[in-house]
Amino acid sequence: MGGATGYGPDCHSVTPPAATALSLRSYPFGEQVLLLAEVNTAVDHVDVMKSDGNTVHLDPVRIGGHSFVVTFLAPGVQSSGAKAYDASGHQLAKTP
Repeated sequence: MGGATGYGPDCHSVTPPAATALSLRSYPFGEQVLLLAEVNTAVDHVDVMKSDGNTVHLDPVRIGGHSFVVTFLAPGVQSSGAKAYDASGHQLAKTP
């Protein structure tokens, strides 16, 4: 017996993060780094600044009432900050 965990939480019952919260998480993915964040549904786009001086514009992917942004960083490149904006261009959140 044992080992059965049942179904995960209903995605509609989990509260999305606050519009002012932006926490990018990084995960090793081969030689690259995967950056991922769940964002509030009010977020229209996120701009991620990279250590190589470039900025990548991310549009959220919306799944089951939740919104996510995701990108990959090339080997040796790191995120040096990110800013989230609403549809009118107003900054909602940022990371250092």
